[in-house]
Formats: sequence, C-alpha cells, structure tokens
Amino acid sequence: MNALRLYALNRAAEAAGLIEGMALSDARAIFPDLQTVVAAPDHDASFLGALHRWAGRYSPFIARDGRDALILDITGCAHLFGGEEPMLADMLQRLEDLRLEAHAGCADTKGAAWALARERRGAVIAPPGETRAAIADLPLGALRIDRDTVAGLNRLGLGKIGDLTSVPRASLARRFGVELVKRLDQATGMTYEPAAPSSPPKIFAARMTLPEPIGLLDDVREALRRVLAQVCKRLEDAACGARGFRLAVRRSDHSEEMIEIGLAQPARDEALAMRLFERKLEKLDAGFGIEFLRAQAVKVAPLSARQLSGEPSEQSADAVDELIARVGNRIGFDHVKRFRPADSHIPEREFAYASATAGKLSTAGNPAGVWGRPPRPRPLTLFAPERAHMILPGRPPKAIAWRGRKIDIARAEGPERIAPEWWRMNNGWGGKPKDYWRVTAADGERLWLCCDYACDDADARWHVCGEFA
Repeated sequence: MNALRLYALNRAAEAAGLIEGMALSDARAIFPDLQTVVAAPDHDASFLGALHRWAGRYSPFIARDGRDALILDITGCAHLFGGEEPMLADMLQRLEDLRLEAHAGCADTKGAAWALARERRGAVIAPPGETRAAIADLPLGALRIDRDTVAGLNRLGLGKIGDLTSVPRASLARRFGVELVKRLDQATGMTYEPAAPSSPPKIFAARMTLPEPIGLLDDVREALRRVLAQVCKRLEDAACGARGFRLAVRRSDHSEEMIEIGLAQPARDEALAMRLFERKLEKLDAGFGIEFLRAQAVKVAPLSARQLSGEPSEQSADAVDELIARVGNRIGFDHVKRFRPADSHIPEREFAYASATAGKLSTAGNPAGVWGRPPRPRPLTLFAPERAHMILPGRPPKAIAWRGRKIDIARAEGPERIAPEWWRMNNGWGGKPKDYWRVTAADGERLWLCCDYACDDADARWHVCGEFA
C-alpha cells in the first residue's frame, strides 16, 4: 500500500507495457529509462474544473468522468455548430490551440462514447442507430470492467466487445457477474445510463482590459482596487469569504506575472486586501506597461454577515487577524503559530501550539477553545523546569542558587499542589505530585518555584519553572 505507483501514462509508457496503478519499482524493471514527476491530483482536479467551465460553450449538461474526462450531453446543441462533426472538430481544435491533446467520442449512449474516446484517436462519431457496430471491434477494457474480468474473458478467447454477442447472457452473468452484462447493456443501449450534469465550481473573479498600458504604481493600485471591489461584492452576494486573493497581470509584451496574498480568516474586506497587496505591488515590474489585470478570490468559504457591537474586543480580533496575515505573507503561514487552550490542569499542558490560521481548537472538555481562569495565578513566562540548588533549607528554601547566582527569598506564597494525570503519560512527573510556590526575591524578582517529590534527593527536588511580571 505504501509503494509509489504510476498515476498517469503517456503513449510511450503505454507502448512499453506499463499500466496505471503499477508499482514504480516494477515499472522501472520493465522500462529502466522511465522518467517520472510527482503527481499533483489537486492541480489536476482544479484544471479539470476549468475545462468544465470552458466546455459550457458546447452544452449546458456537463458531468465529470473520473479525473481526466468530461461527459457532454449535446442533444439539441450540435445543430448550433453545423452538426456533430463540425462541433467536435471545433472542440478539438480549440483544445489543440491551448496545447492540449484530447480525444472525443460521440454515440447514442454514454458507455459507447466513453469507449470510442478512450480507444480511438481524434474525434470518432458512431452514426445514430449503429452504436453496436461502432464498438464491436473495441477491446473488452472499453466496457469499463475490471482487469480480472478482462483477463478471464481473454482466456476464453474473447478479446473484443463484439465477441460477447455470441455468448449467452446467462452464462456471462453466472461466470463473471452481473456487472459485465450491465456494462454491455449500457454501452449498446439496452439499459439507460444517465449522465448527471454537475455544476462547475463558482469562481469569484473580475478582470479589466485597459485601452492603454499603464506603468505608474498609482494607476496599478487604482485598477486593482476596482477589480477587487467587484470580487468582494460578489463574495458578499454569495455570503462567502476568501482566504486569499490572486492578482494576474499581463504586460504589453505578452509576458505575465502573478502575485498572491493570504488571509488569516475568510474575509471579503476590500480595504484589507489592498493593504496586504501594497507591499507586493511595490515590487511588481510593469515592464513596458500593463494592459490586463485579473483578480480572483481563492479558498472561498462560507462567511455570514456579522453584527458589530462596537466592543474593543472586535477591533482587537480584526487587528490580530491582519497582523497574522501580514506576517504570514512575508514568511509563510506555516511558520506562524499561536497558543491554543488545551484541556489539562498540568501547567505545561494547558496550552498547545496550532497554526495561526486554523479555526478554534477542538479538544475534549474544551470544545470552544476558550481560555479558562486558572485556580491560581500563573507566571508570565513559563519554561522547562531548571534546577535550583538549595542554599538555606526551608520549605521553600530561604535562599537558592539559580542560573549561576544566589537568590535570597524574602516572601513566599503557597504551596499549590498539582497531582499528575494518571490517565495520561506523565513525562517527567514520575507519578507523584508537585508543590508550587510564588516567591519574591530580595531584589524584587518573582519566580515560580517547584518541589518535585519524585526526586529522592531533597536538594534535587527544587526547580524554577517560570517568572512572574
């Protein structure tokens, strides 16, 4: 299961006998000169979504078929292009202009069209009423059946779809299952197979084509503000927000450049997006002039309207989100962390690191991720326990040596006894409780002093775990 496998193949790889899903080690054993690149399924799905929208020029009923094909119901649409043949020719020519190699099949049934597109090159059209004859010479794999079934049929001397017509249907179903008969009936039209259309993902974008190229920063800023205003308005109408915005510009020499910003939380604030774009616009090279701009919202998520109460906490939260966005756009959002509350009474386990752009931490007993009030004051700075040597005995000691200096303790508050969590792995606790004191040194320094009863040596029990303000 953990082996690297082939995701997609070109013609040369198929001619060498390689198949999709084959382990990479096996493929290299068959074809040592095999060249590979890491697959990007998310990018492929996004690209297929773009083709889904593009294909809307030919039919309003479009459905995705797997990860590399589209199914179009062109009933009542072909005559708008002069017929099925001119329609497919126009489709393939436009895809070729986009440097895409595509194959198309047209038939009375979805199964037959699938088979013709997969097994034939270019555009293949099965005349109306002749679907059975059009697919008779195609291999059995074109029926969308698994490889084991194909291998079993080949062992019986059946290699083409037309060969199945001479075999009794009951025998096929009894030996190979009803799925084979079902796929055969769907391809030949004996059983109806609907092509359920799927709506393409909604794109929130706006573009501007300029009559004359622009190069001044103020002009670019104003053009960006206008297209962003349109994008944010569409987001508002759809009750959505974006986790980022992308700006694509095309210069007069047909070169292109793209810049992108991210947000800490979904938003549709035009002013916020402009402030985040400002730093990157200063580095934008206008060249001989920019003639086209396109702004698009990325990572769109639902965002309902929010009733503002005017409380300072609302402004503070917005300011924190903007700060995270500014820092994240400079160093990467993966490097921006923040503390989240965790469900534990152990001081060093009362918090957890989480991505600054993540939602509220969901933990058992604390699903809302709200900071609770501790039973006793906690230090401003909390660090791993550091050994403190006892100089003058006491409970707590009257004087300790810590970080290479002597500290005389003038005042102490405590102890606060904290027991280990028996239901968890208690690293460093040893199954025994700890006592904590808030101590004030003679020079005014306030420390959090801990006595660890898991240590046998009385002098080794004392540690400093934090500093108060």
